[in-house]
Amino acid sequence: MKKLSLISLLVLTLALVFIPARATFAEDANTDTEKTRREMMREGVTERREMWKENQEERKAFWTEKREEFRGKLEKIRAERIDGWVRTMGARFDNAIEFLNNIADRIEARIETIEDETGETLTDAWTHLDAAREHIAEASEAVEKIPAAVEAALDSETPKEAFAPVRTLFGEAKTHIQEAHAELRAAVASIKEIRKNDTGQNEN
Repeated sequence: MKKLSLISLLVLTLALVFIPARATFAEDANTDTEKTRREMMREGVTERREMWKENQEERKAFWTEKREEFRGKLEKIRAERIDGWVRTMGARFDNAIEFLNNIADRIEARIETIEDETGETLTDAWTHLDAAREHIAEASEAVEKIPAAVEAALDSETPKEAFAPVRTLFGEAKTHIQEAHAELRAAVASIKEIRKNDTGQNEN
């Protein structure tokens, strides 16, 4: 019986030693996986932004080149007003998307700084930031489709009706920009809440 008790005690001791180690290994694996996912997402965001900037100059040139063509083919439906509307809205959405990208970059940097300082993972903030990135990408795609839609409208015998897809694309871009803005605000609110809680714990 005494020998059996010693064996049981040895087994229990080994279990206490190795179980936390296994848990730590699992946590490290999860952390590495999350870091890899973040790095892949960051690479994707960078690639999309580079493509966006390259296409931005082409879109600006498009708005300028099509001015006279708008005036000729859309004269019966107030070409001047439509021309100005398309060019103004195109430039406005380009600026809005670039602004949101810059804000998202700043928020991401802030999250990483806090995580480095505290050792915490700001899961909620990351979730909102990722959602914002997705909406920004969707808005970018909608705006990039506008030149082709305008071309189709100009080639149509009924440009007024053919202009409906252009308005739809602008509407989609607007919705995604608004959603992205809301998600970025939610990410900031989550960061502030984390900092507030950390401050309260330090005071206590």
